[in-house]
Amino acid sequence: MKRIFKTLLSLASSCFLIGLVLISVSAKGYKIRPEAPKMKSVSNVKQGLCVSWIRVDNAEGYIVYRQKSGSENWKKIDEVKSGKNSYIDKTVKNTVKYKYVVKAFNGKLKSLQSPNPKSKTYVAVPRIKAVKNVKSGIRLRFERSKNLSSVCVYRRIQGSENWKKIATLSGNSNSYTDSRVKSGEKYSYQVRRVIGKAMSAKNANIVSNRFVAVPGRLVAKGKLDSVLLSWKGVPGANGYKVFRKTYDGSWKQIGTARTNSYHDKNAPVGEYVFYKVCSFIDSKSVSALSKASFAKLIDPKKPMVALTYDDGPYRPVTNQILDVLEKYGARATFFVVGSRVSTYSDCIRRANSLGCQIGNHTYNHKTLTEASDSQVISEISTTNAAIKRCIGKNASIVRAPGGSTSSRVRSLVNYPLINWSVDTLDWKHRNTAKVIASVKSDVTDGSIVLMHDLYSSTGNAAEVIVPWLINQGYQLVTVSEMMYYKGINMTKGNVYSHA
Repeated sequence: MKRIFKTLLSLASSCFLIGLVLISVSAKGYKIRPEAPKMKSVSNVKQGLCVSWIRVDNAEGYIVYRQKSGSENWKKIDEVKSGKNSYIDKTVKNTVKYKYVVKAFNGKLKSLQSPNPKSKTYVAVPRIKAVKNVKSGIRLRFERSKNLSSVCVYRRIQGSENWKKIATLSGNSNSYTDSRVKSGEKYSYQVRRVIGKAMSAKNANIVSNRFVAVPGRLVAKGKLDSVLLSWKGVPGANGYKVFRKTYDGSWKQIGTARTNSYHDKNAPVGEYVFYKVCSFIDSKSVSALSKASFAKLIDPKKPMVALTYDDGPYRPVTNQILDVLEKYGARATFFVVGSRVSTYSDCIRRANSLGCQIGNHTYNHKTLTEASDSQVISEISTTNAAIKRCIGKNASIVRAPGGSTSSRVRSLVNYPLINWSVDTLDWKHRNTAKVIASVKSDVTDGSIVLMHDLYSSTGNAAEVIVPWLINQGYQLVTVSEMMYYKGINMTKGNVYSHA
């Protein structure tokens, strides 16, 4: 028992002496070595790689070491004062992988390095160079980078805090067009690079843009003293800017419209003039320019010809002729049969939108000299009602089938009657070469040319006739335009064959 007591007394004495020594050491300013801090994570941020760890209780600060991929050497990169448990390494290079450890220090005493090194590939935030409205949506252009797996595009709608990934692109991409946008809405965008499982920082480089849609279906019509522009309006737009260009010229803004139409009263006469329109909400929110449309004002001093087409429409041939007229900025007159209007209303609307004239050719193509008074009146009025339903206005001129008129017919028809001076007989021979030859041999200034938009041979002839007449110096105009500029005042019931 005595032996046990002596042993316990000896241990107590030793502990007491050790305590005195520790108190003495502390009194003299000696420190205890801190524990090695445990690494938490390494993540991409806007400025570089953010290294974080778990705080050590008795640490006065921390030393951050870095090892570059492919190297075995650890390099001290900085010291962090106590209280912090993270550090942003701003000296990293894009697409390079780095490994990090941290040591805690207490005075001159340093801990062992972190037992669990953390590594990360630095992925720099791509700078968005431009964001603008285009016809199909909002286009982003951003920096291209090497060695990327992919690029992710994120979008946020104004008023929302939620970011949504809208596209994943190939690594070498540097542009994206967001076509799922609504006119008037404001959108914010950010782009993130991806290498393997590493991704650049979020919310780092944000750009915003309000999408404004492009005006649609711009149509330029040469009127008697101006060019009338019309287009499909954009919901939410506060106005439209109108631009004009002549051949070999530059685009120039000529005016601003609050509605979806504009009169250009200063368009040059006798030459083709091109137009574009853009919509806007405010000075910073402007759409891309619309597709160009062009028109040509009539020069009264230059020769004119009125091409006319009867018995249609017939979609394949009528559209072929309209394609040629649109290509060369020319116009013609289509005398339509009323019973065909509803079936081919798209052709009639297109012809009207291109500045062509829609004439009345009776409802059933009935010979008016053989019809009763009520039938004559019905043939004309029923056709005009169908035309008005299609394009919103009546035809102002009539062509009797076969050109057959009489004093009785003329007294019943409440419109000018139009015949012709050049008959191509296209309905009879249906030969493209003969149609072309008859026009070339018989046409003169003021001619009204008779053709029919029912035959492919006539459609093919238009592709030759239209550019040939233009090269000969003729202006291809409607019947009413030619009569006006030739000083002929057409009156109801009278027949006109030439200007």
